Amino acid sequence: MKAASSELLVTTDDGSYVRKGFVTDVLREYIEAQGKPALVMAIGPLPMMRLW
Repeated sequence: MKAASSELLVTTDDGSYVRKGFVTDVLREYIEAQGKPALVMAIGPLPMMRLW
């Protein structure tokens, strides 16, 4: 993913890699700070990736 993107934001539910939390939390923070990104690729179960 790092090779295919200009920015990679990673979270894990237990904090074992990069940041503890949910992808939706990081996406919400990103949108609030920088606006909507052109593309989001998220990996995980669909209910977890629902933003609002």
